[in-house]
Amino acid sequence: DRLKALLGNVEVTARSFAIRGGNVKDVKGDASVCVVRGKKRFLFDFEFNIEWTVVGKDGYNGKLLCHDISNDGDYEIAVQYKKKPSDALESKELAAAVNGQAEGFRHAVLARIATFVTEYQAL
Repeated sequence: DRLKALLGNVEVTARSFAIRGGNVKDVKGDASVCVVRGKKRFLFDFEFNIEWTVVGKDGYNGKLLCHDISNDGDYEIAVQYKKKPSDALESKELAAAVNGQAEGFRHAVLARIATFVTEYQAL
């Protein structure tokens, strides 16, 4: 529930696009704390989809498909577009705004996942 709450209101402006996250859907997975040789281990493995929409730009939208979000930190994330620009340059800019490594929607989602990990490890 906490992860879903953190991811439910992501908003970011990147590359002249204002992107707003929507519903977090199809959340599956689990988390557990175990003790190995006296040391706590915080294990988790989730998958979910986050809908996103570009505000004020002809209804560009899609989903961020987050698979294998686990404690190893090697996340699998893909972008699915429902509607994207027909102009090649604008399409490239939107792709960078949604799926950028150092900025954009994906980056903001990863920051929220990092917040979840920090809170989880503080248990």
